Amino acid sequence: MNYLPIGILIFFICLWLVGFFKANDLSIPSRSPKNIRKILVILPHPDDESLTVSGLLNQFSGESYLLTLTHGGAGENASGQAGDLRQIREQELQKSADIIGIKHLINADFVDGSLTSDRNRLSNFIDNKINELQPDLVITYDLSGLYGHPDHVVVSEIVTALVKDKYSTTALWYTTLPQKLLSMINLPTHMATDQSFLEKRTTPNLKVYIDTSFITRIRSVYAHRSQFNSFRSGVPRLLPLWFAYSFQLFEYYHEV
Repeated sequence: MNYLPIGILIFFICLWLVGFFKANDLSIPSRSPKNIRKILVILPHPDDESLTVSGLLNQFSGESYLLTLTHGGAGENASGQAGDLRQIREQELQKSADIIGIKHLINADFVDGSLTSDRNRLSNFIDNKINELQPDLVITYDLSGLYGHPDHVVVSEIVTALVKDKYSTTALWYTTLPQKLLSMINLPTHMATDQSFLEKRTTPNLKVYIDTSFITRIRSVYAHRSQFNSFRSGVPRLLPLWFAYSFQLFEYYHEV
């Protein structure tokens, strides 16, 4: 009998188990969104949805809205596909939304990387969308923008202020990560213009079990081919990207 394939299989199972327990904080309480009727996710860029809400939205049976505020024109293009990057990323976002099963995709066209300079118009736009859709739950980045990206931060500040001042009956969740996972990955903190962003980072106070939707999450990531280098740089080089993302059977949030 050839024991080599069995040995390799056992090795990868053990490696996966180590990765799972190192990446997840099982002490954080679990929550199901089954009692929520309508979710509005507000994020700055195409691809932001993949590693934040893709599992939750894939499982969600109510009305789901993804509001993406830019076409991502300031990013890179690692896909080798010729053409306008904004159009490429718009197409990738639509593919990701179809994979996830997002029922309503709204892709606005504010300038990527310049949201802080268009704050008033952006605030009015988001306000109008929340008022129009009347969601039960809004999800966005926390006030640190996770890694200090100015676009992430300003969107969080606007959404937080609107929910607090005008839509107090609407629940607000920040997408965030447990410290265990943060210690394993590399985030592009060089994009932060305010290095005090870490003081505003929230810790998760709930997690959502995404079950087999981790496969959807991986497919969503791979839909954003132009951003593959960015995804690749975030995880240990020795691990295949899909394998590293398979550790994450939970998505983490901070209920405000």
